[in-house]
Amino acid sequence: MSVKDHVVYSKKEFVEPPSIPVHKRLLDSLQKNLDRVADTEWIVNGETGKSIKYGEIHEAVTKVASYLHCKGFKHGHIIMMYCYNHQQFFLPVLGGWSLGGGITFASPGCLSSSVAHQVQSSKSTFIFVDKFTAHKAKTIKHQIPNLTLIGFDYTDEEVIDFQDLLNSKSMDKLPESQIDFENDIAYLPYSSGTTGTPKGIIHTHKSLSSMLQPAPRQQGIRFFVASQMFHATGFLIGLYCLEINTTMYFIPQYSDELFLHILHTYKPSLLFSLPPPLMMLIKNPNIKQYDLSSLKIIITGGSYMSAENQKALLARLPGVLDVSCSLGMTEVGGVTSFGMEFLFNPDLKELREKHRSSVGQPNAGMQFIVVDEDGKRLGPNEVGELCVNSKCMMKGYLCAEDTKTAFLDGKWIKTGDYGYYSEDGFIYWKERKKELLKYKGFHVVPTVLESMLLQHPKVQDAGIIGIPDEDVGELVAAAVVLNGNEATSEEILEFMNSQLSEYEQLRGGVKFFKALPYNDVGKLSRKELLKQWLSTFTENRKKCNFF
Repeated sequence: MSVKDHVVYSKKEFVEPPSIPVHKRLLDSLQKNLDRVADTEWIVNGETGKSIKYGEIHEAVTKVASYLHCKGFKHGHIIMMYCYNHQQFFLPVLGGWSLGGGITFASPGCLSSSVAHQVQSSKSTFIFVDKFTAHKAKTIKHQIPNLTLIGFDYTDEEVIDFQDLLNSKSMDKLPESQIDFENDIAYLPYSSGTTGTPKGIIHTHKSLSSMLQPAPRQQGIRFFVASQMFHATGFLIGLYCLEINTTMYFIPQYSDELFLHILHTYKPSLLFSLPPPLMMLIKNPNIKQYDLSSLKIIITGGSYMSAENQKALLARLPGVLDVSCSLGMTEVGGVTSFGMEFLFNPDLKELREKHRSSVGQPNAGMQFIVVDEDGKRLGPNEVGELCVNSKCMMKGYLCAEDTKTAFLDGKWIKTGDYGYYSEDGFIYWKERKKELLKYKGFHVVPTVLESMLLQHPKVQDAGIIGIPDEDVGELVAAAVVLNGNEATSEEILEFMNSQLSEYEQLRGGVKFFKALPYNDVGKLSRKELLKQWLSTFTENRKKCNFF
């Protein structure tokens, strides 16, 4: 029984991690298999083909750690990764851990002032940058002079070339660091700040290691992760690939052409992606030019992909065994998924289709409750806020007050998501609490309307926003990106309004965009979209506007 007393339990066994630092667990495991995997690539740049192989990791990490130590990096210090994807991204991570330090990430799209705040709150002493972030990092260094800047494929008078670290001499023996498994910071990501000031999330070696649940080493499986490594998904999958000694391909900067090129050239078997590239696969007429036959499993997250669109993608790519949605939260890691048993057990096929709209079941070590506005626990199929208790739970936020308000009853972390659970323990996601729209007191769920819009054959991407209105609260409006075909706002309105309830009608109108604004982790920025919409506002809300 996965549901008892309004609590949804995981059916998957949680395995307590060994009480050793994360890097030691990963590198010791690699050493045992090194003869077999030395020539296997770990991380591959899907654009350039540059990579790092498993046989190169030990020497490279030792050199990076030696250099950092000689420059004063010590136990308890923090390294900031302030760059886009790179095949050497994880070397400073492992090097910093080897000295007893921790890692924090800053989004390259953030303003210098925001990153400076993060540098100060995290007490970072080293920042790894690239050509896109170096100028902003130098601005920060002028404010905080004790910073050391190191660049991937970039150097100048203020930025050390990362290659210098790899060309330096290794220490014969790195200094011993007494790492506290349960308390020392290993991973210090920051919340996106979409609901307030970004918060530093403390993960110890124990909580991070708990996220890396044991998995069988599957020969030949290759991952393509269309996500940034500074995001939890890209970071955790990179570590997971190291754990099972397989290959991860990444995309440096997204484009449809490069995305398809990587699928065609490297033939990955498993794809992790946000929904927009997957919608491109459904609607791009040129994909027949690419060989996508290697792809067997597609997992999406970050935002929701409807059951209808999952089925459309499966129809488009008949060799794919399944497309599924998952739910994650940086404070606890990946919280739900559809396990491999749904792929290979024919007896579960009917159950999988029944719950096609679900984001899966709780992962190992996870428990769920759903509560109303007063914190009362709700039963099956009742919509409320999803709350999670986890074996992978963060130690807390850097600010103690933030930690106190994040939990319900001191145990259940509030996700900020509305959803519900079925009687047989599947989790359904509805919407972010902060993103629900209100028309005359009625709640409108943007993602539901976006999924409907994406069913239109001429629509490539869509965003639903609320236009402020004194009389009714918010007027529901649609921002649309076409897929190369022509369409009028009247055509889109007719398509949508015929399917919508009275309070969901697109009274705010339809506008056409060349592209919608997404943040660096691939989530639609409704705040920025509303700003763009209002900046070109006209009395005739149905007039087409191209940005």
